Amino acid sequence: MSNLLHPKLERLEVVADKDGWASRDEFSWRPCPCCGDHLGGERYEVKAIYYNRKSPSTISVMRGSFWVCNDCVYEYQ
Repeated sequence: MSNLLHPKLERLEVVADKDGWASRDEFSWRPCPCCGDHLGGERYEVKAIYYNRKSPSTISVMRGSFWVCNDCVYEYQ
């Protein structure tokens, strides 16, 4: 599965809300920023983790968070 976030995306880590549950948006029509899917549905807040280009053995975290579809969360766990 290709992604639109980063060419060397390793995984997505779900961000927890104050109660420890996955932070999610009940429903959104916005396209998923990871796969580009235009179908409406739940979106989960995630941090994107990728291999660093300068040091391929080093893993880095992208700044900020993204709201991605359920399929991307499952694919990049």
